[in-house]
Amino acid sequence: MKKQFVFKDIGKILKKSRVLFNEPMSKHTSFRIGGPADVFIIAEDINELRRIFSAAKRSGLPLYIAGSGTNILVGDKGIRGVVVKAGKALDQVKIRGSTVEVGASISVSGLLSALAGRGLSGLEFMAGIPGTLGGALIGNAGSPRMAIGKTVRSVDFMDYSGRTRRIPAGRLVFSYRDSSLKKMKGIVTGAVLGGLKKASPYAVKKSISAAWAKRKKIHPMDKPSAGCIFKNPNGCSAGLLIDLAGLKGEKAGGAVVSKKHANFILNRGKASAADVMSLIEKMQKRVYEHFGVKLELEVQLLGEF
Repeated sequence: MKKQFVFKDIGKILKKSRVLFNEPMSKHTSFRIGGPADVFIIAEDINELRRIFSAAKRSGLPLYIAGSGTNILVGDKGIRGVVVKAGKALDQVKIRGSTVEVGASISVSGLLSALAGRGLSGLEFMAGIPGTLGGALIGNAGSPRMAIGKTVRSVDFMDYSGRTRRIPAGRLVFSYRDSSLKKMKGIVTGAVLGGLKKASPYAVKKSISAAWAKRKKIHPMDKPSAGCIFKNPNGCSAGLLIDLAGLKGEKAGGAVVSKKHANFILNRGKASAADVMSLIEKMQKRVYEHFGVKLELEVQLLGEF
């Protein structure tokens, strides 16, 4: 097959990155759900990332970017194409005063730990948010009151042609659970964050612990999930509407609507994407019947269902 030829060939010249074939996406999503990707690559070098993009273009296969897989549901039939995940080569942190230059693949928890160690305050509200900085930027992670987009000074981006550029914040749009980065074809490689304030490391760590405890009290964390399934409608909570519609604890196969937070669907161990989609459709239908509200997905659907 053409994809096998192109990517087995490039696999021989990539010194740092890993190329995997028919890789189960269940290994790479927080939901622990998803069929195989034709090609799955963990990119560990910027120059090799360019070669990967070039090979994908030659193969004619669709290209997908995966972070830590915390906000996606992959179909049971998998992904026909190439899935690229940024590895540790993009997890660096450089702190200069109140400005932070950070790679896209660093985990949110890793970034907060680095900031706490240097006594920089301003991102503690992100404590407990899973995933990487890249995903947090694309989805403008946070709350309606405060989200990471407000701290962005610029974003480093590589398009599928391999061209890199630094995009100033003034050319980007951040909104509730969304950003203009979602529509751009390429990969976020890093960002410059600003507006942080000096504080004692102890105070920052204490604030992070408090934010984490609050999130843990509200959100279920004992079973695999993809975080909140739906965006909150204007002026209302999606979880509250689902709860009032009587769907807490509703099951479909191995999937269940959380009794702790109704906007979470949990994988009880052997859930399929079909199970999750069955609950999603039921939740949307029931909430619309009861309240006339159309719930919009926050989780992203990838692959073939």
